[in-house]
Amino acid sequence: MISVREQALAGLHAALGGVAAEITGITVFRNEDTEIGVFPAINLLDAESTQRVVERAGAATLYAIDVEIEGYVSAATPAATGPALSALYAATWRAAKSAETKVPAIDEVSEGDMESALIREDGAAPYAMFALSIELRFGALSDDPSTAA
Repeated sequence: MISVREQALAGLHAALGGVAAEITGITVFRNEDTEIGVFPAINLLDAESTQRVVERAGAATLYAIDVEIEGYVSAATPAATGPALSALYAATWRAAKSAETKVPAIDEVSEGDMESALIREDGAAPYAMFALSIELRFGALSDDPSTAA
């Protein structure tokens, strides 16, 4: 049986696939730990996360897990990376937020802080990346993490 936590995380990952409707050629990863070398791309990082109990009520527990979504774009010039990064961020956040209505295991998706960087390497087109913090809330029975509350 799949835990509600994994249902929520897998559902968020699947919802991120919706970015393809706005960003042509996007590759969506989950917990990719090697250097991302394809652009555009997003990478859901949930294996190293913080999970906490938000509330306990009767037989149910509401959890919150903090995950990170990285986004990567390249462009012909450094100036063009800014608009490309902004477009990827917007599409990524819309897709992540849509998981609230698409994934039964998810109670709420909240946006946190975002950091970004422009990267220039000799002999390669400039690229930019962002790291967006997301809080994902889901509920489960206190004595059975595989059963939604």
